[in-house]
Amino acid sequence: MRAWLFQDSRQKRKLGEDDCPWSVGWMEKGRRRSKKVGSRSMAEKYRRKKEGELANNLVDPLCNRAKWTEAKELFLAHAKTHCRYKTVIDYTAIVTKFEKLIKPKRAEDLSRTAIDRYVELRKSERRKLEKPPLSVSTLNKELRVLRAMVNLAAEEELLTKAPTVKLLKEPEREVVFITDDQFTELYKAAESMKRPADRHYKPADWWRALLVFLYTTGWRIGQTLDVRRENLDLEAGTVFARAETTKGNRDARIQLTPMAIDHLLAIKDFYPLVFAWTNHPDTLSKDFVALKKAANVEIPGRFHNLRRGFATNNASILPADVLQHVMQHRDAATTRRYINQAERMRQTEISGLIHCPKLPAQA
Repeated sequence: MRAWLFQDSRQKRKLGEDDCPWSVGWMEKGRRRSKKVGSRSMAEKYRRKKEGELANNLVDPLCNRAKWTEAKELFLAHAKTHCRYKTVIDYTAIVTKFEKLIKPKRAEDLSRTAIDRYVELRKSERRKLEKPPLSVSTLNKELRVLRAMVNLAAEEELLTKAPTVKLLKEPEREVVFITDDQFTELYKAAESMKRPADRHYKPADWWRALLVFLYTTGWRIGQTLDVRRENLDLEAGTVFARAETTKGNRDARIQLTPMAIDHLLAIKDFYPLVFAWTNHPDTLSKDFVALKKAANVEIPGRFHNLRRGFATNNASILPADVLQHVMQHRDAATTRRYINQAERMRQTEISGLIHCPKLPAQA
């Protein structure tokens, strides 16, 4: 029952049960509310009215008691159970940022209004720091995390109903990727690399094997660095990735190209990981930036551009469902972006072949 009838005990002792007025009580926003009405029949009528108001406003007294910390701890505990370590770190950072900007106290503060305000504060925060504005894709990444949080809170009845979290509309931009010519320059510039220096082969061999592997498989850098020796069969020419090392949380086995096999044979050693990087993790990205500079390749981003290069180059060769499987995309729309990019490139190439009428000579 959302609302109830009662008589105040003090008034009841003072006036007697027959003359004591009746009151209506209810829970709202985690607090007990009441109103003195009068006769029992009038109080009953007011109780029904109040229950209707509470139902229409979707105010659930049990949900309103839930604290923000309960929703936060529930979500992060769920993430630790079902997500990879890096994903948990990202989720924690986003939830902490929301907590810092919005300062929620109850679970119900995780509302659509609060989320919209969070987006505005994130934008203004960058302006105050005189930093470049956040990209729409970054904001949408944070909104997806908050959407997952409100859905879980509603599922566990910390919220009466999960608010609708709408993503921002992202402009459709051309996919930035490494071309064959740029790849060739990176391959040649690998001779200048100094790390890893603790192997029996040259650092250039390690970098060239990594570049070829990424460019001919389309794998993400994270799952590539997690490939173990026992999951690599150079005789059969296959490599296997365990589900827990992939973003899509699915096993992946692919056939390697002869070029990739030759380069992997050149870096055989006794490390359990095929591409073991024994230096600080941050140095890998810094070294790739140095490699681009040495190759005079001016392109934003890091290793993911090799994955985009694989997708764009093979979008016109492989069927859409096969490309989606190889790229390990959960959503076919993501694969479709690369197919659209390849189609636009073909349109550019045939622009010189399109028939144009002859124009009369100008006097």
